[in-house]
Amino acid sequence: MYKVISFLLLSILIQAHQIFAQQKPSFGANIGPSISNFSRITFEDQNPLFRITSSISMRSPISKKLAIYSQLAYEKKGIKGEKLGVLDSSAIILIDEVVPITKYNYLTLPVVLEYSIGEKFKYSIGLGAYAAYLIRVKDILDYDKAGRKTSIRRDFRFLNRFDFGLTASANVMYPLTDKLAINVNLLHNRGLNSVVEKEFSLKSVYHRSTNLLFGINYSFSN
Repeated sequence: MYKVISFLLLSILIQAHQIFAQQKPSFGANIGPSISNFSRITFEDQNPLFRITSSISMRSPISKKLAIYSQLAYEKKGIKGEKLGVLDSSAIILIDEVVPITKYNYLTLPVVLEYSIGEKFKYSIGLGAYAAYLIRVKDILDYDKAGRKTSIRRDFRFLNRFDFGLTASANVMYPLTDKLAINVNLLHNRGLNSVVEKEFSLKSVYHRSTNLLFGINYSFSN
């Protein structure tokens, strides 16, 4: 089902660019910090995780104020736990503390319909949806006193590799030349598909992430 949803979303994007775009599109390269967590989380000792996300983007104008904006992002999500005590062999003496971290790397395709205002500075907001595919999962134990990290690459058992959800965006663009512009994009993704397969979890949990991306855009318009 999720493969079908992802395929339909990509198909809609391609058709929309071909049918509705009245001007030539612009393309961009973006990178910036991201913060992610789980919604409807089942544990109280979980914290957001800060990582770096990068993407390439395309904006196809429909009219003077409307455009279809999409990204192909290497989105890095995750979750960070509270410190846990590490006891010695007698299970009495505290010898260290460790922070558990789980990192999820996704290939993400958000697609939004943007509404823009402004002449030189262009401000826009958008709503849409995204589809994502999980390509890597890693568990990390960060030891405090020992000053070392233990990393374990996890397999995909019990995890949904496909994710999809809703996307909201805010964007500011400042032109440098007729074809080049600086772009700042705030993108929030809220997942609708449980991270863990439902038969292996007592309660569904969903990804939520916010990306602040800085980029450079090139326009093919005359």
